[in-house]
Amino acid sequence: MEHNGESQVETGIYNCGISSVLAMRLRQIVIALTYIFIFSLPWRSLILIGPISISEIVGMGLAIAFIIYRLREPFLSFSPSFHVPLVAFTGVVIASTYWSVNPKRTFSYAIPFLSIFVLSIIIYDVYDSKVQVQYAITSFVAGVGVSITILVFNFLTQRTWIAGRYSIGSISGNVLAGLIVIGVLSCIFLIQTSRIFSNEWIEKGTNGLLIFVGAMAVSLTGSRAGFVTLTIVIAYFFVCEKRNLNRSRYTIVFAVAVFSMIFLSITLFASQQTAERFASIITDGINDNLKYRIVIWKTGFAEFQNNPLIGNGWGTFGPVTEATLSQTYPGDFIPQRAHNAFVTIASELGIAGLLPFALLLLGCGEILRGFSVHEGFFWLAILLVLLFLLSVDIWVTMTTPYLFMALLHTYKNSTEISCP
Repeated sequence: MEHNGESQVETGIYNCGISSVLAMRLRQIVIALTYIFIFSLPWRSLILIGPISISEIVGMGLAIAFIIYRLREPFLSFSPSFHVPLVAFTGVVIASTYWSVNPKRTFSYAIPFLSIFVLSIIIYDVYDSKVQVQYAITSFVAGVGVSITILVFNFLTQRTWIAGRYSIGSISGNVLAGLIVIGVLSCIFLIQTSRIFSNEWIEKGTNGLLIFVGAMAVSLTGSRAGFVTLTIVIAYFFVCEKRNLNRSRYTIVFAVAVFSMIFLSITLFASQQTAERFASIITDGINDNLKYRIVIWKTGFAEFQNNPLIGNGWGTFGPVTEATLSQTYPGDFIPQRAHNAFVTIASELGIAGLLPFALLLLGCGEILRGFSVHEGFFWLAILLVLLFLLSVDIWVTMTTPYLFMALLHTYKNSTEISCP
């Protein structure tokens, strides 16, 4: 009897070990799938299997693997300052679509935000080190590298998007430029934190080359917003190099070199129409460049004033403002979107949508105080880029802004050493 009891104990320990090993393997699979999914984000619309993109297939596999992994321990880790506002915002979108727009469209309108929530929960739950967050950022940078390669190929083969502006697949020039800028900024951060270059000036030269590649790629997209956000990258770069470039003449020489490369990229790669668009930022001023969008934003704000609490319904900006913009918009066509996330949310969801979205952003800004100077500057630069992109285009429904917000919260909550 005593021998049988010992066998039972040993068997229980063995089974527990098998279960732990299986859980560890499943967790590793989930982490690997997050890297693959993030890698596919910058070019997700290029490879389709029927109506589904390759990234959506990876995303479904990721969700299934995570569910299987979490069957053993169903309690999830989450960030209250990020996930609670995200759930609230998603709930407002779903309710607004169901009651104000069309119940049949509820699922299709909600699926981007539900996918974003699931991805952010998975990342926050399974990543437990800053190294894993850096690997995720590396995956995104690699995906941006693929996008830049395809963009250059389209340029060399003269596959234009419109008026000399190049893009890839169905991704607009402004969106692609934003992805490129985030990729360049992230790559500079990874190089500076990893210290893969033993020579300080080789590191500086590599980062300068990255800015040149980013400027070249943004030139091909013809996105003025891309060049504005690129200045944030340059500012981040020089702030981080301030201690090393403590002599004023070195700083001046390096600044001249960087801006010369940017000017060279516009001269070599931008079409005449695109070069004129960039030059207009200086020659015509910001107000003149924004005159078309200011008309749209004023119209959207007027709609917010008409229905400030719950808005007109998610996805209704175009139909609701068409009559007004047909009389006031100075362009050749009537825009169907606000080109501004905050105007979109205000006019379509009202205060009910603006409040959780504002809390989402404020939660990201609040946790910056606990970082080191170098880390803090990077995440601040990311947030500034995202804020600008949200202010000029349709980034509110895209995965990338929320991905980096989730990575920010995960990075803050992570340890230095990776656990198996």
